[in-house]
Amino acid sequence: MRHPERFVAPIVMATLMSFVMSGLITTINLGLSPNFLSDWMGSWSISGPIAIAGVLLMRPVADRIAALITLRLFPRHG
Repeated sequence: MRHPERFVAPIVMATLMSFVMSGLITTINLGLSPNFLSDWMGSWSISGPIAIAGVLLMRPVADRIAALITLRLFPRHG
């Protein structure tokens, strides 16, 4: 297997970000209702897999953009 950490880190990040964002958006939209935890987990069960698929599909694009920004901000000399 070639460098599994290349995939593990983005999956962990997508999972954590979708957890936080789904909780925040659920709170904004529904407030802290008696069903909050259930509503949040329902939202996360949808947003988590979408976030993981998105990060795996968009990783090459993000890597290219990051490289261009880095080269622009920190040009190589010599």
